[in-house]
Amino acid sequence: MQNKINNGINYNGRIMNILISNDDGIYADGIQSLAKALKNIANVTVAAPLYERSGASQSLTIHQPVHVKEVVRNGEFLGYGINGSPADCIKLALFDICREKPDYIISGINKGPNNACNIHYSGTVGAAAEGAVNGIMSFAVSLTGYHHKDYSVSADFMKDFIQKAHLIPKASLLYNINIPPLKREEIKGVRWTYASQYSYLLNYDKGIDPFGENFYWLADFREPEHIDKWTDDGALSEDYISITPLLMDRTDYKALEQIQKLGDIW
Repeated sequence: MQNKINNGINYNGRIMNILISNDDGIYADGIQSLAKALKNIANVTVAAPLYERSGASQSLTIHQPVHVKEVVRNGEFLGYGINGSPADCIKLALFDICREKPDYIISGINKGPNNACNIHYSGTVGAAAEGAVNGIMSFAVSLTGYHHKDYSVSADFMKDFIQKAHLIPKASLLYNINIPPLKREEIKGVRWTYASQYSYLLNYDKGIDPFGENFYWLADFREPEHIDKWTDDGALSEDYISITPLLMDRTDYKALEQIQKLGDIW
């Protein structure tokens, strides 16, 4: 989605470029609300899956071709729809769609939370992680209410936040943002957090499909009982926006240091 700038933001002497993606699909209300909020302050490009790809993490399409489609609805160009994963969308956008390298990548606004263990599975986070892999400061943003249909507060927050993003230290290129489904005046503020280690997944519902085969449907999400206020769960439970810096390097350096003291074991 390339657009005319009405109120330009000076970013190192020029208008900033923002690439937007998600895992809910290009037709989702969240991504369209985000694009609408940002298009008056930046050059915005939208490249997102044609269909919902929740839970895709940072997966890539390898054994089949990926197609790009210009998506138009009611005469309005929405962006580029891609029949691949969220990470595919970022890779293709950087390879062939974006006219200039983005200053920032924003993935979202996701429907539902991407906190605690959900970070590992989230296609929303996966798209942002792909941006970080390519050296671009990237943000995954989620509205934590599954049934909350008003994305305006979240979109307005991201519009304000991205204009201050240049102040954030480059120690991390990947940030995970969760916004409670509240009115603007009900949100108490922003809290910088670490990810809760709580696992939400309990079990599966089991049934029999029309063909007599067993099926399993992931179900029964539960809320944590005891949470630290400085975790993403804790911030959200107290009506704060949670922002968590994430690392792409998964090396456990403490364990590595201890293991190296063992000397040769082979």
